[in-house]
Amino acid sequence: MSGLKFEMATYSCRAVQKCRESVMRMPRTVRLKYMHVGRCIDMGRLFDKCYERTGCMVFDKRNTVWEEYERMVNYQEATKKELDRSYKKCLKYLLEELDSILLMIERGEVNSVA
Repeated sequence: MSGLKFEMATYSCRAVQKCRESVMRMPRTVRLKYMHVGRCIDMGRLFDKCYERTGCMVFDKRNTVWEEYERMVNYQEATKKELDRSYKKCLKYLLEELDSILLMIERGEVNSVA
């Protein structure tokens, strides 16, 4: 076991910050229930953008809060309140993960490039 050597992940600080800015630009509320269809598409694109920029698996849409949100929007059985909660959960998830990466960069727990 002592012979195993793990490489630290490497992130672009600029890419992580750009992703965070994109999340912060997303509207925090959705006025009408039918508008969740468009927000769901935008949220999916945001997850894709973060995944492409960072290469971090936590932004892979499969098995994340986005997948749950998409399912709720597509099956149209959820109430507006449930959809709102799920939408905000996606925003919170993205912000927490991005902030976590920035914190790990700051602490030197992962490698970073400009």
